[in-house]
Amino acid sequence: MSSMRIWIVEDNLSFALDLEMFAEELGHEILGISSKGEDALLAIPDQLPDLIIMDINLEGEMNGLDLAQKLEHTEIPILFITVHDRPDYFQQARKTNWAGYLVKPFDKLSLQAALEIALRAPKTEHLPEELSFLSNECILIKSQGIYFKVQFCDIDFIQSEGNYCMIHTNGKKFAIKISLRQLLDNLPQSQFVQIQKSYAVQQKRIEAIDAAENLVLIGAHRLPLGKGYRDSLLARFRVLK
Repeated sequence: MSSMRIWIVEDNLSFALDLEMFAEELGHEILGISSKGEDALLAIPDQLPDLIIMDINLEGEMNGLDLAQKLEHTEIPILFITVHDRPDYFQQARKTNWAGYLVKPFDKLSLQAALEIALRAPKTEHLPEELSFLSNECILIKSQGIYFKVQFCDIDFIQSEGNYCMIHTNGKKFAIKISLRQLLDNLPQSQFVQIQKSYAVQQKRIEAIDAAENLVLIGAHRLPLGKGYRDSLLARFRVLK
């Protein structure tokens, strides 16, 4: 089974640590644990895990279903866990980015089965009509009735704005209704790297990385560098000190 980067939202620390142990034994990476929905809402969009394991009943004002609604724009699948076998919880969970539903207590085998199902779940999004991938080097973008051929090497950076991505090239910019995650899934990973929850850049276009101010410099653009993305960005380069 392939591995996933997982974030756990669970207010029972003992159970959260058991989940972490089980998941790591199954070969997955735990990026972090949050006990409150408010804390998870701040951390998860910056880390962008592959999956969230989330208890429905959380301490604080926000429960897991509330949190799932606020995280819907991230499109991160959620495996819900709860001690309550309630049909209304189940129906509400299904209206979110859900990837499964487990009622406590459950064992390691049940968790493994749920994670495998989440991992194998097909993506339901489709590429928009305005965007076509012609080859490993370029894309075709429709804008105002005109089809523009854009080489990957000409893209400076991509900025996510709500449900749209703005593709900035060295001469033009194009708005496409697509999530940043879906667009990056279809771009060469060796050429493009995400630097913040709303920004990805063409690696060859990077002129400087300001680690002190958390900025990436491309021409006149000073793009924000998320702390959770800095190490993975620097790891792409041979750094001389």
